[in-house]
Amino acid sequence: MYLGDLFRPPEAPMRLKRLELQGYKSFAARTEFLFFDGITAIVGPNGSGKSNIADAVRWVLGEQSYRLLRGKRTEDMIFSGSAQRPRAGMAQVTMTLDNSSGWLPLEYSEVSITRRAYRSGENEYLINGNRVRLRDVMELLGRSGLARRSYTVIGQGLIDAALALRPEERRILFEEAAGITIHQMKRAEALSKLEATQENLLRIKDILSEITPRLQVLQKQAERAEQYASLQDRLRQLLRVWYGHQWFLAEQALQQAQEALRRQTELRDARQQALQQIEEQMDALRQEQAALREQLSQRHGDSTRLHAELEALERELAVWEERRRQMEVQREALLQDIIALRASAAEHEKRIAGAQEELGALEQEYQAQLAAAAEVEQQVQALQQERQRLNAAIAAARDEAFQVATRLADCRNRMTQLDERRQELQEEQRRHQEHIAACQEEIGQRERELRALRQELETWQEATAVLQAQRQSALEKAEEVRRQRPTIEKRLDEARRQLTHLQARRDILARTREEMEGFYAGVRSVMQARIAGVLGPVASHITVPAELERALETALGSHLQDIIVERWEVAEKAIEHLKRVQGGRATFLPLDTLRPPAALEVPAASGVIGLASELVQYDARLRPAVDLLLNRTLVVEDLQTARRVMERLRGSFTIVTRAGEIVRSSGSVTGGAGAGERQAGMLAREREWRELPGQIAAVEEQVASLTRELEESQRAEARHRQTAQDLERELAARQRQQVDLEARIAELLRQQDRLSQEIEWHGRLIAQSRKEVEATTARRAQLAQEAGQLEERQRALEEQLQQLDAARAGIVDDELVNQLNTLRAALASAASRRDSQLQLLRNFQSMLSQAHQQIEGKERRLHELEGQMQELEERRRTADARRHELQAGLADIDAQVQPMERRL
Repeated sequence: MYLGDLFRPPEAPMRLKRLELQGYKSFAARTEFLFFDGITAIVGPNGSGKSNIADAVRWVLGEQSYRLLRGKRTEDMIFSGSAQRPRAGMAQVTMTLDNSSGWLPLEYSEVSITRRAYRSGENEYLINGNRVRLRDVMELLGRSGLARRSYTVIGQGLIDAALALRPEERRILFEEAAGITIHQMKRAEALSKLEATQENLLRIKDILSEITPRLQVLQKQAERAEQYASLQDRLRQLLRVWYGHQWFLAEQALQQAQEALRRQTELRDARQQALQQIEEQMDALRQEQAALREQLSQRHGDSTRLHAELEALERELAVWEERRRQMEVQREALLQDIIALRASAAEHEKRIAGAQEELGALEQEYQAQLAAAAEVEQQVQALQQERQRLNAAIAAARDEAFQVATRLADCRNRMTQLDERRQELQEEQRRHQEHIAACQEEIGQRERELRALRQELETWQEATAVLQAQRQSALEKAEEVRRQRPTIEKRLDEARRQLTHLQARRDILARTREEMEGFYAGVRSVMQARIAGVLGPVASHITVPAELERALETALGSHLQDIIVERWEVAEKAIEHLKRVQGGRATFLPLDTLRPPAALEVPAASGVIGLASELVQYDARLRPAVDLLLNRTLVVEDLQTARRVMERLRGSFTIVTRAGEIVRSSGSVTGGAGAGERQAGMLAREREWRELPGQIAAVEEQVASLTRELEESQRAEARHRQTAQDLERELAARQRQQVDLEARIAELLRQQDRLSQEIEWHGRLIAQSRKEVEATTARRAQLAQEAGQLEERQRALEEQLQQLDAARAGIVDDELVNQLNTLRAALASAASRRDSQLQLLRNFQSMLSQAHQQIEGKERRLHELEGQMQELEERRRTADARRHELQAGLADIDAQVQPMERRL
């Protein structure tokens, strides 16, 4: 490689002093190369990084082609890492130049140029540590011949490539090597600025043409503003007068309202005094009512206590009566038992006499069977003991049965008394419930009236709410319309401004078309001469899609200004006119003599848009002219497509891209910025001229629609506010009627409260009665349960007595028969009869003795019952007297309670 410009002899004014690399390609660590005097080359084995040093020099000088740097993207310039080192995040190269001779326009003896690259693709440039643009680096180095397009670095194979270049390409190589890059850059920049200035001038003319009509509008607006200010002053004066009059009327209305308020206040005070007197009377009546209720409650308490005591006495009387009746029954039973026992004793005495007579006859037999008789005697004694035991059990069971019957009668008497008291309490509850029903009926009547009034009030309130909602809705609608009006006015102003802009643009374009701005002088001269048969320039007769305007303008170039004429003679006449007036030159396209070439065969390939003559619209009679200009022009997407399809085309052709690059059949390529773009925008202006009438009509319709919408908005606001005022008046009338309804409802509520208090008082009395009924019912249930248990016990005792009687009878009959049968079988007939007779005698004697004992016991029991009956009779007479006293007290209390209840 050759670094000729950098390694100059010591006497040369420009020299590379130092090169620093860090993170660039294979130089991971910071590496510094010092170039002292006499250094000619850098040598080293393959892969040591010699070429990377040359690439670093080229890169720091601003090279943008990664192909020349042996890479594809920015990341390829950064150290990618190795087994020992991680990859770097940045690549930096700093080149230090000796500027002691001042060959660079900087006041430094050394100039360091630094370039950094990050993995994000961002690049930074620094001169002496200060950040600058790439353009600044190019301008600085361009003066010294070190620009990126110069040949500071000669790579491998570049000499062979230079020798193989064509003449025109070799000329470009020498121009770049001669160091005129800076001048080419300045020339291109100057041309770009000149072109931008021309465009700015044209834009300024358009703006002036657009603004001039606005001045008249602004002047009219200023006059309207002055008129508005004058009218505002006049309006303020009139409003002051009107407000003064309204103030006077308001003062009068205020005085009248204050006088009415004073009268209403006096009337209210008088009514309040009357109301206070009535309330005092009601308080006195309430106190009297409370006292009467207290007395009545005491009387009811006394009545309840006396009733309870009377019931207790009646229960005791019933118990005593039942006991007396049971005692009578027992006395009768005892008398019957005594009579029966005495008869039985007489019978036993007769039997004993007969048995003694018969015993004498059987004495011998008895003596013979003494042993057997002794044994039978023992058996008879055992049977007698068992019978005595059964008799004792029967007597005990009968005593218990008597006691159970006495307790059962007492329970039944008390249950009867409780039933009577429950009926009395239920009757009291019925009377209270009748009174409550009457109060509830009256409350129901008040409730129906109240419901009707409330329903009427709700109807009024709903109607009022509807009116309020309608009023609020009307106000909201009016406010909404008022809020929307600035938007409509803004849209209307914008539409008017847009209309003014479009009209001004139309005027500008009309004047431009009339003056033929942008056309050659010859074209303008011919068109202004209005020669018959002249149809006009090509640009005025073709319609091109907007996305293809740049491509077709580039393809046609100056042919856009070719003038289409009907015949050859018209072209001759126009040329003579130009010669005569020295109007310039022009190209004419006579339709009768044109010989357009055959259409280019369009290849089927991606990126090919089509044949230019088929992509434009025009009048059919102009086809020869269009085919002449565009029949051999192919429109494609980009240069890559053009390069791909140009080899498939035959004959003369032109390929144009969307961006305006041109590829000709000769192989030449035209692109970038050039003088051919002076006509740029001509087709766009023609298209704009065709579209403007429709746009203006649409905006005019929008202005008219917005004007109507604004007027309708004003009318709608007025309607909504008038509706709100009407609804406000109706609301005031309804509110007065609503106050009357609320007063009637309040009166009914007070009456309901009074009736509710009465119902509550009677309810408390009913509750007390119910509690007593519940207590009575519970007590009766207990008594019924106790009576059931006693009846069950009574039945059990009766069954027990029957069983004992049966057992006793069985012992008397069966056992003796068995014993006699045994004796008959074991003893002789005589002995048996003697023993039987002896046993019979003893039995009769025993039975007689028992009968006498039972008679004595029954007589003692009879005397005891008669004493108890006398005692019960005394207690009954005392209780009966107390009952008469309690009944008299209850009658007295009832006589006191009835007047009190009537007063309540």
